[in-house]
Parts: sequence; C-alpha cells; structure tokens
Amino acid sequence: VFAPSGWKEKAPQPLDCMLQRDYAYGFNGDCRASISFISDEECIYPVAGLVVIQHLAGNKQRFFEGHNADVQSLHWNSARKLCAS
Repeated sequence: VFAPSGWKEKAPQPLDCMLQRDYAYGFNGDCRASISFISDEECIYPVAGLVVIQHLAGNKQRFFEGHNADVQSLHWNSARKLCAS
C-alpha cells in the first residue's frame, strides 16, 4: 500500500465540537430501592454512571453526571429535597 502522490501528512487536530446526551436508556437493577418519585411528575433512577431525573408527562430527562464508576447507591430525602448517589 502506497500513499497517493502529493500526499502530505498532517498532525491530527482536536475537534471543535462536543457530544450532548439526549436520552439515557436502561436501569441499574443492582442498586436496591433505587427508583424514587421526587414529585408528582418526576422520578430518579441510576443508569450505569448516571443518575437520571425523568419527567414522566413530557418524557424529558436531566442527568447527574460526574460519577467515575457505576452508581451503586441512590437515595432521595423528601424532607430536605436532597438526592445522594
């Protein structure tokens, strides 16, 4: 295999775009009692290294990101309106 004539090798450049997560599919069933309703319209649950906040009526999602491994535990404190993962 030969390079085409006139070929000039270029140093790779980083892309000037970012990927954006639209939707997460799945569920971490190893995490006990991991689905919590945080309001009449939203619930939270783990998917791999994410915590998904699912808006039930609109089928929209928000995410807690930043975990460096699968979420092993998830708890919602309704009195303080606080989620820990």
